[in-house]
Amino acid sequence: MSDHEMLTIRATQRELRAANLTARALDRLGFDLVGAFVPPDTPSDTIVELVVTLKAENIPTREFASYLSLIDRLYGRLSPAGLRSYAHRSEGHLPISDIHRSDLEIIFRTFYQAAGDTAIFISILLFLRSLPNMFKLSAEGVRNLADAYKSYEEGRLTRENRKHIRETIVEEPALEQLDESRKKQLVRFLDALTVEENASLPASIRFARRQVKKIEIRARRSGDLTPQELDELEREMSRRDLR
Repeated sequence: MSDHEMLTIRATQRELRAANLTARALDRLGFDLVGAFVPPDTPSDTIVELVVTLKAENIPTREFASYLSLIDRLYGRLSPAGLRSYAHRSEGHLPISDIHRSDLEIIFRTFYQAAGDTAIFISILLFLRSLPNMFKLSAEGVRNLADAYKSYEEGRLTRENRKHIRETIVEEPALEQLDESRKKQLVRFLDALTVEENASLPASIRFARRQVKKIEIRARRSGDLTPQELDELEREMSRRDLR
């Protein structure tokens, strides 16, 4: 085996290990996150929805696509097999389960009993809520997002970014009872996701600031879905379980 081939293999191994770091961090936080957002007496067949409500007028196509791609990558990154495996498989990706046109709600669904998926949905919720305030410019500030990202690479905005992530966590009523050590772990976890998604965030941040009205987790009885919707969700979950 040549030196070049060996270096390539080692680089791939490092990438694979790094890809699973945030997923392993979520494993440690998942039980507390699910318990904070979903009551413990929730029936096992409950449907959990991640709902993103948008302003329905003048949606910028490219930024909307970037925002949806971010959600998809976060889901894959937090899946047990990691982003690389998720990106290369032919099925089992996160689908949009429904779109309600009255308020333009983009809905992603899973079963409550799929605790891993529920924890991922909650993590995505917290990350997306942090987006509008990420890389907020200071008085002496940075002129544009491109400069902000360069500064972030140099470590100048890390502290402020973590501050905004922490504000999102503190302002979330469901997390009021979470102890301080867990909140610190959650801040580090979301900050790690920010670093991993660093290069792709500018368009998603712009979209979050201009178009997103609300992001929430909703729990619904399985009987609220039509038989066709329930059947499709069950099929989709079986495909995701193959990851």
